[in-house]
Amino acid sequence: QPMVSLGENVVVAIGSRNPAKTLGTRKAFSRFFKSVQIREVDVSSQVQSQPMTLRETLAGARARAVIALRSARTDDAKIVDFGVGVEAGIVALDGVDEPTPAGPAGVEPKEKRREEERGGEDENLNLQLAAITDSIGRIHYGSSAGFPLPAQLVTRMKRDGRELDAYAHELTGAPKIQEEDGIIYHLSRKNLSRVEMTE
Repeated sequence: QPMVSLGENVVVAIGSRNPAKTLGTRKAFSRFFKSVQIREVDVSSQVQSQPMTLRETLAGARARAVIALRSARTDDAKIVDFGVGVEAGIVALDGVDEPTPAGPAGVEPKEKRREEERGGEDENLNLQLAAITDSIGRIHYGSSAGFPLPAQLVTRMKRDGRELDAYAHELTGAPKIQEEDGIIYHLSRKNLSRVEMTE
């Protein structure tokens, strides 16, 4: 089966009812297709609520895309061209501060000094991964920019089993955060929204 030609009308099933993900997906597909119809599919009961590793985040994005495409086809006999899954998760940057072997004698590498200053804890990024699958099962991935999270916060998230959104006020000081804005909107001083991260 041939791929959809650029410029055609497409139907996209997204594995989420989150308005930021839906709008970001619509804007991204609208760059390449004349008309984009979005079908939201609630897959929350079938995916992990807060991925804490790159592997879990990738698995969540893939599951959202595959389930959305399959569910939308079951619910409607009309053709669905793509399934999209967007998953936000925590990624630990393990080993990025390993000391470099080279350097003047008696001088500690900067990486080692940084690691000691923060107590040897890994740095963590919150980022979104996107998976797109088509009608014949091909699947491709993409990633947003990531933003750092305090190691102590990630430790608490793991201990308490809570999602990042539960700490939104603590991180940003904002009394309320709109879905379309996300935490990143406040951390970036309104320079980047969650919609833009998804797009």
